[in-house]
Amino acid sequence: TDTLWENVIASASCCHGFASHAAYVYIRDIAGLASIDKENRTILVRLGKNSLKYCKATVPVGDGEIVLNWTKKGKKIDYQIEVPAGYKVYFENCLDLNPLVLTSPNL
Repeated sequence: TDTLWENVIASASCCHGFASHAAYVYIRDIAGLASIDKENRTILVRLGKNSLKYCKATVPVGDGEIVLNWTKKGKKIDYQIEVPAGYKVYFENCLDLNPLVLTSPNL
């Protein structure tokens, strides 16, 4: 295509997906879905430091989707996470909130 930076010569390579990396970084580093293990049906949520006040992400998995919403309120994070049946959710505290207070109506 003419939109790739490497299209300055006729033998340009279009065989890699660097453009999709931004979506991966958003899901992992900004939204906080650090790891989704479909085989073992586990999810690691790691909420990192950023200046956002809220975030929402939806990730399709084979038998449904994972939906994570969070909102910062002072030293508290309100979140909701919806996962397909049988998935376990684990949290890792990477914020300077001591103690980290997470609230969810559906876990």
